[in-house]
Amino acid sequence: MDKQVIDTAAGRIACYQSTGSGPAIVIVHGNSASARAFARQFDSPLGRRYRLIAFDLPGHGASDDAADPAATYNFRGYARVLRDVAAQLGATNATFIGWSLGGHIVLEAAPDLPQARGFAIFGTPPLPFPPVMENAFLPSPTAALIFTRDLSEEQARSFVTSAFKPGVTDLPPEMVADVLRTDGRAREQLAAQTSANAFRDEVEIVANLKQPLAVLHGAVQGESDANLRASVREQAQRMHDIVRYQLGRAAAGGTRALLASIALRPVLEEIRGALAKVYRDKSLSIDLAVDKELRAAIERGDLMEIFGNLLDNACKWARREIRVAATVRSDMIVVTVADDGPGIAEPAREAVLERGVRADER
Repeated sequence: MDKQVIDTAAGRIACYQSTGSGPAIVIVHGNSASARAFARQFDSPLGRRYRLIAFDLPGHGASDDAADPAATYNFRGYARVLRDVAAQLGATNATFIGWSLGGHIVLEAAPDLPQARGFAIFGTPPLPFPPVMENAFLPSPTAALIFTRDLSEEQARSFVTSAFKPGVTDLPPEMVADVLRTDGRAREQLAAQTSANAFRDEVEIVANLKQPLAVLHGAVQGESDANLRASVREQAQRMHDIVRYQLGRAAAGGTRALLASIALRPVLEEIRGALAKVYRDKSLSIDLAVDKELRAAIERGDLMEIFGNLLDNACKWARREIRVAATVRSDMIVVTVADDGPGIAEPAREAVLERGVRADER
């Protein structure tokens, strides 16, 4: 990992690049870690093919501690550093990848990176504002350490252990050292991000992104190996289908051939299954009053996008029940999505149907 130090408004930042000369990939590490977390990726065929870039966040690794912790040690402050690093290294058109805290930093910076090829986050559930932490993260006995200023070596080892699957005891010593090196004020300041407008609403960012975004997260602990493999295959196939669909649309250049009809219910059942996992804590009932024989001349990808958005919105606002009904009227199919949520306030109903208008904007 070739190191260079650049000057930013937040202080001197240690940056690292691989030997590859391909398209740039900027990787952002997590809380109390450093760019060393990606050493294996740098020293691999990936690093020899692509221009991998990583840097130590302020107060981490070989970078300076922040002169102004309150302004620097938060999503917005770190995002400013990310944008500055990308600009100085000529990588504003990179693919940006973030792990844990790094994923939140990537999302915070995303609206200000219009040239980015795409984004990927892992171990990073997109947070609404204000955040509801219990809905985003699994309970952990070491959760409090994330926001604790001063950690002992034993606590640092517990911090690192939480990043691995249960039973791992051979911890990388450099990761423990990174936790102990981190400016404790960086952890302390993360806990202060619940004040008004402390960070952008990440759910809104994800909804409005124009570039591709990949969200990777571990399967639920306790699943059998067979179930885990099946889950991974299912999600991988879904991502493959999305990529193939979008590439196909781009290649078509706006022209469309005559479409074959497809059955609506299987697509709706697939969407229902995916949303049941996303909103499992709400125990929603999604009833499909759609005949198995009902078909429409529409691309499957368009159908997934239309009903995926409608049903996701229904799941977001519903209390318990959602009903999807489809009927045939003359030469059209009318689909109704209803839920038992609060609905749209009457004064906003006309405006919300206008293009680009959202009722939940602040």
